[in-house]
Amino acid sequence: MLDLPAGEMAKGALGASYRHQIFTFLSDTINSEGVSFNDGVLGLWPAQDSFGSISVNEYYVELLVPVLKDLPGVEQLNLELVGRRSDYDTTGLSYTYKVLADWRANDWLRFRDGYNRSERALNMAELFLNPESIFSAVSGGNPCSTLNVNGYSANPDLNPNYYEVITLCGELMERSGNLDADVQFYGDDYRVIREDPAPATDQPTSTFSWF
Repeated sequence: MLDLPAGEMAKGALGASYRHQIFTFLSDTINSEGVSFNDGVLGLWPAQDSFGSISVNEYYVELLVPVLKDLPGVEQLNLELVGRRSDYDTTGLSYTYKVLADWRANDWLRFRDGYNRSERALNMAELFLNPESIFSAVSGGNPCSTLNVNGYSANPDLNPNYYEVITLCGELMERSGNLDADVQFYGDDYRVIREDPAPATDQPTSTFSWF
């Protein structure tokens, strides 16, 4: 505990946590891809077995710092300082933080402003779910594909900012732990593809759509 002119810096927290998640999906024989044609006829679209796990160590600290108090125009001014370090066995280190100022001018006027940085780690399905077939009348398809017919995709003929999509997709592919995933998908490293005005044709996916 530390005494400051504006009060006690008594509000704070620090801690650590460990999480281990396991994902297992076993498809029925009749629904397994390549086993039976009945799945499509009956409306049960093919799936594959999927396995995976994620482990993460996290450390965090949170502080509420009283800066000023009982001054003209400043009834109370506090700072909130928050930091977190996350270490995933899949995507590596992630640092997130927040700095927030809370200024109470009087009983009826208050201002709050801050800056923070956050990240979302890839979830189980994004990392470990095997390809599946679906039926859809309207589908956005794979936005990472250079063959996608939507303007938000990595198709250089439809999206003038396709290189930004390729950069994002390539980075996510490599962070999955397979550094050659983008090469397998695009035919070359995404850093090279994004500079090419006519990127290599990516491999087809298992998603099926009428449109």
